[in-house]
Amino acid sequence: MRFVRKSPRLQTKKDQKESIDLSDNLDTPIIQEYLDYIAVGINNIINIFNPQVLIINSEVMRHNQHMVQSLKQRLNSRMNNYKEIVISALGKKACALGGIAISLKAYYGINSVNLSHYPYSEKKNKESIS
Repeated sequence: MRFVRKSPRLQTKKDQKESIDLSDNLDTPIIQEYLDYIAVGINNIINIFNPQVLIINSEVMRHNQHMVQSLKQRLNSRMNNYKEIVISALGKKACALGGIAISLKAYYGINSVNLSHYPYSEKKNKESIS
C-alpha cells in the first residue's frame, strides 16, 4: 500500500479575506472574549500613557471594521481622553518599519522623531492624498 501526500492548496488573498470575515459571527462567545481582552489591554494603555490616538495593527480588525465600534463600547476608563481609534494601514510591514526606524534613530543619533504627518491609517492616507 502506498500513501500519497497531497500538498495543501495555497490560499489566495480572497480566501484569506473570507476566512477572516467575522461580520456574521460577532456575537459568538470567542469573539466577545477576544474583544473583552483587547479592551482590557487598551484601557490599561490609556490609563498609563494617555494617548490622543490609538493605532491598532490587526489583520482581523482591518477586515472587520465593525469590531472597532464594539471595542469602543467596552472602553470604560475614567481617563478616556483619546480622540480616535484607527486601524493601521501598515499591516505586516509595521514590525519591519519600526525596526528600521529604531536602527536609523540610533545610527544617526536622533533623540526624537515626529511622525504626526505620516499617513498611519487608511483614513489619514485618503486625507493626505486629496
